[in-house]
Amino acid sequence: MPQAPRRAYSGPGGGGGSVADPPTGGNGLPPLSGRELELAKMYQDSFKHMMTFSSAAIAVTATVVGAFLDNPKLVAMLGLSIVLLAFGALAATLGLARGPRYLEGPSEPPGWSRRGVLRLSAYSAYTGVGVFATWTVLNFIMGGRLF
Repeated sequence: MPQAPRRAYSGPGGGGGSVADPPTGGNGLPPLSGRELELAKMYQDSFKHMMTFSSAAIAVTATVVGAFLDNPKLVAMLGLSIVLLAFGALAATLGLARGPRYLEGPSEPPGWSRRGVLRLSAYSAYTGVGVFATWTVLNFIMGGRLF
C-alpha cells in the first residue's frame, strides 16, 4: 500500500523531529549545574560517613560496657549517650533517603535543609561520643574496675 512521504518536522516551530527540546530535570525543571551536582554528592557522602560513625560508636559503646566494666554506674548517662548516637544515625538515614530524590530532579529548593540535617546528625553523634567518654571517666573515678 502506498504511503505519504514522511516530513522532517512535525509542524511549525520545530516541536519535534530534528529540533531538540531544551534539557530538563526529571520533573521539568532545569538540570542541576555542575556545582549543585557536586554539592549534592558531597552531602550524600557526608551522610554516609555520619551513618557509619554513629553506628560504629554504638557498637564500641556496647563492647566497652559489656567487656570492660563490671558494675557500671550512672546508667542514665550511658542511655543518653546511646540515644544521641542513635539519633545521629537516624538523622543521617533521613539525609540519605532524601538525597537521591534531589539528584533525580530537584522538586524543592536546593537547600531543603540538607545542611541542617547534616549538622543535627553530626552534633548529636559527637555529643553522644563526648557523653560516653565522660561517662567512662566518671565510672573509673567512682570506683569502677576495668576487667
